[in-house]
Amino acid sequence: MSDESRVPGEENTAATPERGHFKKHENQKYTTIAFYVIFTCAILFILQRISIHLPEIASAVGTFFHYIGVILKPLLAGFVIAYLLFPIVRWFQKILNKVPLLRGHSKTHNRALAIAITGILTAVVIILLLSVVISSAAHELTAVSWDALTDLIRSISSSLQNTYNQLTDWLNKMNFDSETLSSFANSLSKALGGIASAIGSRLTSSLSNIPSFFTNAIFAIIFAIYFLSDYRGLGRYWDRVLRALTPEKFYEGFHVFLNDADLVFSGYIRGQLIDAIIVASMMGAALMFENVKFGMIIGVLTGIGNLVPYVGPVVAYVCVVAVGLLEGDLKKLIISLVTVFILQTIDGNIINPKLLSTNIDIHPMLVIAALIFGSAVGGFLGMLLSVPCAALIKIWFDRGVNSLMKKRALPEASEKEKRNNL
Repeated sequence: MSDESRVPGEENTAATPERGHFKKHENQKYTTIAFYVIFTCAILFILQRISIHLPEIASAVGTFFHYIGVILKPLLAGFVIAYLLFPIVRWFQKILNKVPLLRGHSKTHNRALAIAITGILTAVVIILLLSVVISSAAHELTAVSWDALTDLIRSISSSLQNTYNQLTDWLNKMNFDSETLSSFANSLSKALGGIASAIGSRLTSSLSNIPSFFTNAIFAIIFAIYFLSDYRGLGRYWDRVLRALTPEKFYEGFHVFLNDADLVFSGYIRGQLIDAIIVASMMGAALMFENVKFGMIIGVLTGIGNLVPYVGPVVAYVCVVAVGLLEGDLKKLIISLVTVFILQTIDGNIINPKLLSTNIDIHPMLVIAALIFGSAVGGFLGMLLSVPCAALIKIWFDRGVNSLMKKRALPEASEKEKRNNL
């Protein structure tokens, strides 16, 4: 067909689909660019509005997290109380289930009765310990000669001043610039004053927080009762939630993690608490028998220190030496130090290893590293939880190492090698 015989409008009909596809692609491209431009402008506008109202937003977020913390404090405290008392409740419930008069009752009834018995016994033990400590402290304070104590403080202050004067005279004779010593003494006195001021403000803050402390304690006890009475129902509910929201592999791994954590923390925390009570009782009774002033208080402080590895012996020796020097009785001081050494040796080699689970048998070097890290992060509570956390990390690290060795067809470590490792 010649060019003259072509119908008008039929030219380039073969290129029309390609041209339409190109126009469609161009439209999609421009639409995407427009979307990104609008989205970027919207983000910039939101950020600009947020920057204007940033103080109000920060205040609202802080208030929100404050109220979340107000709720979580008694909730977590109640969970900890329930976790610590759970073995005792379970033991009482097993005994009550065997009583002929209570066999016909439901498990819920016997569990409630076991919770009530455990709570009453715990309250009685706490009240007895507090009464013994308070009565012992009151007795020792009434027996203190305040005039002699005042004279002792004055003599110590006078001796320190004389030592400072003699040191200054000696430095002057040696042609040493005494301004350095004076500046050091001034900075030291300012530091001590700052420490005293911080302690005073901390005490004032603690006294002002007493009402909130008792309020949180009451709610924590209520939460603990609910956890102990309905732990099976709560466990089933959150297990269903976890299974519904997470993949199967994560669900199984999380259950393994919970079992390991329960094994480690139950073996450590409960064992350390029982050990602290035993050490406090033995130390307080022994020191009171030896007529050491504030013997029961020293025993309680030693028991609290024993919650953290290596801290209890230091507390015991420092307190005994301080009280012995104040009394001025060298013979009693030596006997007290020997008593502390014997009791701490018995605890470190017999009592504590029997109470703690073998699953937290970790190397002392790792314990010290965990204590340093825990102290830097969370203070005393961090030190208390650092050792079981380190043991849990060690368990999962060993499990990962064994898994890699299986993949590489290498033999696993023997039980003897595992005990000798960190």
